[in-house]
Amino acid sequence: MDDPMMMRALAESPPPDNSFYGLPPQEDLEVQKLWVAEVSTILEGYKVYKTDVHLIKKFLDTRYDFDVYDYYAYDLTLDAMAHFQAGITQTNMEMNKKFMLILQKLYMMFAEENKLTFHREFVKEWQYYPIDYCPYFETLLYKYSETLNLKLNAVCRAPEDIEHDVMEEIRWNLLIAPVNTLLALFKRCVDNPNVIQFTIYLCTHLPALFHDRPLKIYHNELETKRIEPLLCVVFRRFLCSLRCQENTDIQWEILYQLMMAFCDDEKKPLMSCWQLLEVVLNELYTPNRLPTKSVEMLSAMASRILSPENKMKLTFKFATSMRAPQMDCLYLTPTIIIMFLNIMDEYHENKKSIEVIDNCKSCLKSIGERMTEEHLEFDDDTKSRLMEELSKRPWYVEYAVSTWYFALNVEKRRVPTAIFQGICSEDKSPSTSTQKIPEFIEITQKSISKDELPFECLRSLMKLGLFDPECALELLHISPATRIQLDVKDIASMMEFVMKEYFNVKLALVNYECARELMMYILEAFDKPATLDHEEIIKTIIEELPVPVIPREWPRHSAKMEKSLIIQPLEKPRRNSDDPWPPPQKFISLEMRELHAQQKRERDRLYQISVIRTEKAERIHRERWAQDDSIVGWTLDESPPNEPVFLEEKRVESSESTSTSKSSEKKKVKRVKKEEVKEAEPLTEPEPPRQYKSIAVSPERLADPVDPASLAEKLEKVEVDRFAVLRRCTPNTIFGGSAKRGGRH
Repeated sequence: MDDPMMMRALAESPPPDNSFYGLPPQEDLEVQKLWVAEVSTILEGYKVYKTDVHLIKKFLDTRYDFDVYDYYAYDLTLDAMAHFQAGITQTNMEMNKKFMLILQKLYMMFAEENKLTFHREFVKEWQYYPIDYCPYFETLLYKYSETLNLKLNAVCRAPEDIEHDVMEEIRWNLLIAPVNTLLALFKRCVDNPNVIQFTIYLCTHLPALFHDRPLKIYHNELETKRIEPLLCVVFRRFLCSLRCQENTDIQWEILYQLMMAFCDDEKKPLMSCWQLLEVVLNELYTPNRLPTKSVEMLSAMASRILSPENKMKLTFKFATSMRAPQMDCLYLTPTIIIMFLNIMDEYHENKKSIEVIDNCKSCLKSIGERMTEEHLEFDDDTKSRLMEELSKRPWYVEYAVSTWYFALNVEKRRVPTAIFQGICSEDKSPSTSTQKIPEFIEITQKSISKDELPFECLRSLMKLGLFDPECALELLHISPATRIQLDVKDIASMMEFVMKEYFNVKLALVNYECARELMMYILEAFDKPATLDHEEIIKTIIEELPVPVIPREWPRHSAKMEKSLIIQPLEKPRRNSDDPWPPPQKFISLEMRELHAQQKRERDRLYQISVIRTEKAERIHRERWAQDDSIVGWTLDESPPNEPVFLEEKRVESSESTSTSKSSEKKKVKRVKKEEVKEAEPLTEPEPPRQYKSIAVSPERLADPVDPASLAEKLEKVEVDRFAVLRRCTPNTIFGGSAKRGGRH
């Protein structure tokens, strides 16, 4: 009997303390249980396409002031994704929009960790389908564009003081409609660079969409359809939109800063710089050259990523063949080299941009250095093709590129006659006779007298030095003032004459810093005692150089855009020239056919033997089971023998059996002698595999003879259950829709 005092004490005792177990208070859990049941009812109504309008209205109008418990939030996330397809495909469009409102309200009530789980599960559900339904998702958001613009206006007014609710609503829009939301953010960033930090922060807190995750996103008519990361698609699309309208130079520079900010994090950037480089190279490959500022921005981006100062781990590879196919994580290096050379030609001939030429030159040099670090070398056909392209350029371009690219393995570099005679002459002083001198090939020019040799040699050195000072420095150190004798007093006037003649005239000879560095090298080589003021000479020459005038480009936007291209190999991949083309079809030889047929007959024979043995064992088992003697033999000695259920004789009435009961008790129970189990005969050792000889056989012998009558009789006995597959599968497996609970995998 229960004690009433104890019962009263238990009733008056405080509820258990859930904080010890990491749970919310019990009262809050009880409230959340009812709330979760209500949400589950709403989702089940969407699942069967019978929504409760009043319950949905009550849920959306009621304000709930609690954070959903982690377990409940995870459970509701899986339920919502399991019913997502049904939720957005209701007959009434208004109910589809309310389903998105329900998801948004649930999302806002989740803790941060549960929101990240919601991101992952939603992206799984979104990417499960073969096409991108984000444009349809936008139509389910109430006044998407108008609401987003209002929120972004609030961000632009105070980028450093943003309300939490405003940021969460923008993050929700970014999750449901990532492309257009990012485009709107990019537009605000180029107008107000203070928004860049907010954009990076927002994207960092939605990791399911970034970090180079390939996504299936719809493409417009100006884009090549391919699965790639979100930021690649958005950057290309925003670049195209900027090119179609007039923008200031500052806006292009801000876009450069924004994209570099996405790649700044060394541990886990939102976008890999090497992934961004691939997009940049493809856009440079596409013949969209207006405005020039866009090409300057793209080439500067490529130069910064490829520079040795970038310590990010290289995740792409450089192709070493001009026939290498286009594939992921591979730069088609031969095509890229020729592309940069062509861009330099184009922008110098029209005198459009000095910056583009310098950036392309820097990219070429950096690619060569990175290929050298990887110990890569082009194949013979690629070397021939690249050297053929270089031979069409001025000699100093060919010399510099041959020096940068160890992958070309150029044994003898071409130099003009003045340098060849000045460096490679057999008349050398004893001090330089043991010096290892690289081998060169002379570019035949007009004959040069001994008096003209110093000036012509200096002219050639300055041409090369204006393109790449390090290459000129190499030649100066090979034979410093041994064969070439220059009067110190004439050096300044000669350099001034050459600079006026070639600076900003020939290809890529337009860099003031390179000119300053080059002249310093020359003065140090030919004026070792430093009798002259080198700094003053250089300053005087630089001040008298003509200032390059870049004509203003008009229009500053493109009236017609070309479709974005993907870099292609210089030549289509082909087979080895020794192999026949097309390749001959392969057939199985007659010997192998005979061997296969014989093996099949052997397998069929063994299978028939096993079937016969199995049927025989089953028949013996059934016969023994039906016999009374064997059944009695299985019983224990102390138990009475079993009797058949149905007796052929009539049972004796109980009154007659009492007279014979005493005599029957005296009788002993007859025991059945158990049969001795014979041991199974040991299996014979398997025969060794036969060695078959190749013999000629006619096609008629390959087919096994089949009796049509016996085959038809066997087929009649087979019972075919056509609906067995449907019974084994769930409805979702057959008819589509969300998979089993737990989301997409």
